[in-house]
Amino acid sequence: MKAIVQAEKYKLGMNENFPDPVKDGKRPIMKVEYCGICGSDIHSWEKCDPVGLVLGHEFSGTIVDPGDRADLKVGDKVTCVPITPCGECEWCKSGRSFMCGHNLYAPGTFFVDKPGALAEYFQPLKSEYIKKIPDNVPLYVAAMVEPSGIGLRACQAIDVGPGDKVLVAGGGIIGSMAANWAKTLGADYVAMTELNAARAKKALEMGVVDDVFDPTEEGVEEKINPKIDGGYRAGGGFTKFIDCTGAAAAINFGMNLTKKAGKVSLVGVNWKPVPLMTIIALLHQLTLVGIMGSPTDNFDYILKAVSEGRFDLARYRTKQINFDLDEIQAAYEELHDPKNDQLKIMVKIGDSE
Repeated sequence: MKAIVQAEKYKLGMNENFPDPVKDGKRPIMKVEYCGICGSDIHSWEKCDPVGLVLGHEFSGTIVDPGDRADLKVGDKVTCVPITPCGECEWCKSGRSFMCGHNLYAPGTFFVDKPGALAEYFQPLKSEYIKKIPDNVPLYVAAMVEPSGIGLRACQAIDVGPGDKVLVAGGGIIGSMAANWAKTLGADYVAMTELNAARAKKALEMGVVDDVFDPTEEGVEEKINPKIDGGYRAGGGFTKFIDCTGAAAAINFGMNLTKKAGKVSLVGVNWKPVPLMTIIALLHQLTLVGIMGSPTDNFDYILKAVSEGRFDLARYRTKQINFDLDEIQAAYEELHDPKNDQLKIMVKIGDSE
């Protein structure tokens, strides 16, 4: 089969003879129809470690071999949870399988012999993580369930709900989805900080936030404070803050506007040390929660919400490209540019709609 692989730093390649999945009577095999490009894919592409890795963990497709899943048949629309928790450790047994150390061996993560889904076919390491897609949910939409799960988890971890005033830092795909979930979960007011004017405009047009602010604008806090009961010094503030940037300035800005005893989700990835103003967390007595991954049950929850029209995932596809090396390479380069305004670039691999 054909597969897109890491060739060298900042460069992808097409392996036209990548090994096909082998029928083993257990693990289903799916024909990949759509695969999204994630920010973590860009990080891996920057480093190209290891060479030959097939990326892609946001995807959907159709079953070509059901394996041991009696509830599946050839042609069924499916997506897949891109982790492989062991089911036996303390994290798995406590319902926090996304914290299982075995997940490091998930497909498309770090190892060449466990390929991801930027290929014509995919076979999971465990059959139970194949999820059937409701009939009224398009395949390209189902391919975005995984990143949506991160946004949902960011809200769940800090108990976002009715009565909350939520600030989200960063208007990329995860920030936008986190804001969307905050509204869906009943938050009274949702604001965003974003430097990219195009992304700020998009968030407002989509209706996932009530306001977007440029945190570098002089006097911006005076614009925000009336929205949050006069700000921290007046006893107000955002009750919940979600950072999707990993940038020190954004985190410190958001924490400073978070009410005493507020909760903070740290979602943004930064591989370098970040100078946080911990005195803000101390004075405001904030609870900080790190987010990496999402419970496997969130896949079912999101697919149901999308199917019932409670969460609009379709609007997050901002560009679609073909399964072509030049197009995919160009998409990686576009997403690498911090000024890009894309939310989700979707690669169309198969021939199903």
